[in-house]
Amino acid sequence: MGKLPPITGSCLCGAVRIAVDGPLAQPDACHCTECRKHTGHHGVFVDVPQAQLSVTGEDAVRWYRSSEKVRRGFCGTCGATLFWDPVERDWTSVAMGLFDDATGTTLKMHIFVAEKGAASSRRARGGCSSKRKRLRWREPSSPWRCTAESTKPSMCASGC
Repeated sequence: MGKLPPITGSCLCGAVRIAVDGPLAQPDACHCTECRKHTGHHGVFVDVPQAQLSVTGEDAVRWYRSSEKVRRGFCGTCGATLFWDPVERDWTSVAMGLFDDATGTTLKMHIFVAEKGAASSRRARGGCSSKRKRLRWREPSSPWRCTAESTKPSMCASGC
């Protein structure tokens, strides 16, 4: 049996590219205040041993030291969230949104859920209301649009 090709990805503008040599572990969805503010919602990251991670375009990576033990990486060109890096460990957490294709992984767990933000709290209060408009896909060339009926009840225009 041959070696599998690396799992690749990039930031939004492509200035930073990554490759992971080996299978991915299951990612966590982190709802801590820092991840929410870093990503714009909750952060979904997968831990990758540093020996299996290669980064091209490192000169575009910017680091923010969010605590004594952790730094957060983002693209200095497009602002995309890239990494959650515990500086004294031999692994780095990579943002799942970077990967170019489906990875075959499934979410392991949600963590720091007590720190969920307002947008995440709607579902905890009962989910989407039937009064809210939902998103429905028209054609691949058309944008999402709000309609009264929905074939995808999880897609709610109000963000729940």
